[in-house]
Amino acid sequence: KDNNHTQWAYMSVSISDEEYPHCLRILKKPPEHLWYAWNWGVLQKTLVGTVWPRKPSEYTQMVLEEYLTTAVQYDHCTISWWASWVDMTVHMRSLDAWIPTVVVLWMGLNKGLKSSRRVLYKKIIASGWLILSEFPPTFWARSWTYPQRNRIISAFSTFVYIPWWKRNSWTEHTLKAAIDQNIPLYW
Repeated sequence: KDNNHTQWAYMSVSISDEEYPHCLRILKKPPEHLWYAWNWGVLQKTLVGTVWPRKPSEYTQMVLEEYLTTAVQYDHCTISWWASWVDMTVHMRSLDAWIPTVVVLWMGLNKGLKSSRRVLYKKIIASGWLILSEFPPTFWARSWTYPQRNRIISAFSTFVYIPWWKRNSWTEHTLKAAIDQNIPLYW
């Protein structure tokens, strides 16, 4: 493991390390490294991959509220990406309900800090939850990094919860990754 203190303190784990997650080792192309900030132990919980549309309907918002109520009852941990509205809402509401949450970035840890996300990033770190990426901390997102991130979300998930998706969306990429990895799906 390495410490680096460029913008945020973070750690890394490589595929050759004993603590590298088994669920990632069995992927067709496992990440060589994972960079993360804070509580690696969260990955031992029941992780529910939550993949939501960027433009939610009223129905999606209602389902989100019901889902988070259930997550509290069963001591689940949410894991999602860092997209606008619903995914960020999953993380914010998880924090409000003291549900552990994991953010998987499609860019380096130091690049996920747009002003609109900086407050949430700090809250997740302060709460001791987890933000991770397979990309080096200063790596900028590319179009091919989105599906990379999605396969990690599904691999860590005990099951993936998708209330709605449309064809050729990033949500569909996550759904397909979960099917390839034999992860149960609920929608």
